[in-house]
Amino acid sequence: VHVASSEDLKRRVSADDPLEAQIANLQALINNPPQNSRVIDVTPELAQWILDNLNAINRPLKIGKIRDFAADMIDGKWGMTGDTIKFARGQLVDGQNRLTAVTKSGVTLRTHAVFGVSPVLLAHMDIGKNRNNADTLAIMLVPNASRVAQATRWIKILTSNDPKNRSIVIK
Repeated sequence: VHVASSEDLKRRVSADDPLEAQIANLQALINNPPQNSRVIDVTPELAQWILDNLNAINRPLKIGKIRDFAADMIDGKWGMTGDTIKFARGQLVDGQNRLTAVTKSGVTLRTHAVFGVSPVLLAHMDIGKNRNNADTLAIMLVPNASRVAQATRWIKILTSNDPKNRSIVIK
């Protein structure tokens, strides 16, 4: 049985701790980055603190994504996927939309966090192609996944309140 040392406790961020301890423990991880990711709890209050104090070098917010993320969090459809919140040089560099959704939803997020990301590598983050509906269906082993995704989108368009609106997408 592993008993957590006082040093171990300083290197975790738990929703059970008061906000001041959450902030102090997060700053300890930022100031002395571990070589692996850490699973941390991000309460709505901690998320707001991060956004207010550590989010000076980020891209514009994606309001639609934040709305969708917050709704999923409220509905209990959000879980730990392995996606990370990332920090470089003491600043949040990935995860601002998720953290904003945490503040909007009021739901604590348990997530992996990575500390000490090299600023040189920031240009290489989030440049891959997003997973689309056909990809998801293919992973689920649906035959003809691309065609099924297209047909499903058209069904959604044709049964919507505005069947002339071709910008409808399936989430």
